[in-house]
Amino acid sequence: MGEVDPRVRVLTGQHTVRTVSGAVLRFFLADAVPLDPAAARWKPVADVEFQLAYEASLFAKESNGSAALRANTQRVQLPLDALAGPGSFFWSDGGAEAGVMTTNGKTPDACGLVPAALPAHASGGAS
Repeated sequence: MGEVDPRVRVLTGQHTVRTVSGAVLRFFLADAVPLDPAAARWKPVADVEFQLAYEASLFAKESNGSAALRANTQRVQLPLDALAGPGSFFWSDGGAEAGVMTTNGKTPDACGLVPAALPAHASGGAS
């Protein structure tokens, strides 16, 4: 079996992923406390868990239980290049779900990103 070209590696389900370019990607979801959003903290998660939550945030949750897919107009996504490294970003579903991917190897807290201080709602839809 030959050696695998490192450029074709996929994410591994780890909280921290190192890329061939030297970037260190780290994945976090807000550990929201519905009764006290100010008490929310970032919890490290696997890249797969982060991706599933990110994809779920793209669609509106139907209160009537319908399976129809609609774009989530409350969703927001912001680049965090200056705070958390090039290509890093924050996303929120406009409610309790939010995530951060850092590319500088640091935690969101070390980058100054407190969940309660980040925007929860977008007024114009996803960006």
